[in-house]
Amino acid sequence: MFNKKNQNGSNSSAQASSNGSAPMAPPQMRKPSTIAPLPPKRKEANIPAAAPQVANTAPQAMAAPVPQNESVTFIGNDIIVTGSLQSSGEIIIEGTIEGDVRAQKIVIKNNANVTGELASEELVIHGRVNGVVRGLKILLASDCILNGDILHETLSIESGAQFEGSCKRSDDPLGVKAKPSKKAKAIKPLAAVEEVMAAEE
Repeated sequence: MFNKKNQNGSNSSAQASSNGSAPMAPPQMRKPSTIAPLPPKRKEANIPAAAPQVANTAPQAMAAPVPQNESVTFIGNDIIVTGSLQSSGEIIIEGTIEGDVRAQKIVIKNNANVTGELASEELVIHGRVNGVVRGLKILLASDCILNGDILHETLSIESGAQFEGSCKRSDDPLGVKAKPSKKAKAIKPLAAVEEVMAAEE
């Protein structure tokens, strides 16, 4: 089939076999040559290598817990209260109060208007107050307008505060300390009573 005669008239297959080499296959039967691998992609010089991501293991700051035993009552500037207020915590007043206010701490803001008696361990007055003020620690701020008497243990008045009334210091401005009765003072010791009885005999 593949025996072709050359110019000398001899078969090419026979000549190849006489030379000791394998006969050549036709072009359509030859195996393709090995394909060279593609060259590696060039690294772009302007793009830096991505840094490895590290998980954020830093502890997050936790919000401070709000104490549950402290209560704050807020009276807004659009609220008008007629009557007395009493609280075991703190009262912040920005509105209008017509009545007495008693609390552990009272803060009167600069837009507030209070007509009545204020009694508290700590008092901070910025607004307008008409009435008696009693407290262990009282601060009259520079924007305070107070018309009334003050009974205090510690008093601080900032420059610019307006105050008209009397001011008196007291060790017990809130009247919570027990006072000895007159009957207790009249009781005499037993030894003194025996001396009086012996003298009468």
